[in-house]
Amino acid sequence: MQDDLAQAARDSGIPTEAFQHWLMNDSEQALMRLPSVGRIREVTHRRLANADDSWERNDLYDMLFLSTAAGYADFVVGERKIGNYLRQAAATTPPGGQVFVKMADAFAAIETELAVGALAT
Repeated sequence: MQDDLAQAARDSGIPTEAFQHWLMNDSEQALMRLPSVGRIREVTHRRLANADDSWERNDLYDMLFLSTAAGYADFVVGERKIGNYLRQAAATTPPGGQVFVKMADAFAAIETELAVGALAT
């Protein structure tokens, strides 16, 4: 991956020193500002830091796909575990969709949003 990053920097015309500086000093904050990448990174970090949480079959899918959805969709519904990780990640990532762990709560929020939208038009 290091060679790929160096090649990408060369191809884009970024001086090697400037790219190294960005990579060592600014890349983490820059990536955290991206709605999906920031969430994926934050959820993965929190998930791996929690040694008491055992892996289940769908955890990786949830981490990748629901983190991406939470960055761009208005509403996201997931199981309790990923929902909690996504809510925690919201504190350090750009604004995204509302995260729910109960479908009924999501429906109520969607109905409210539709009602407000219908009144505004």
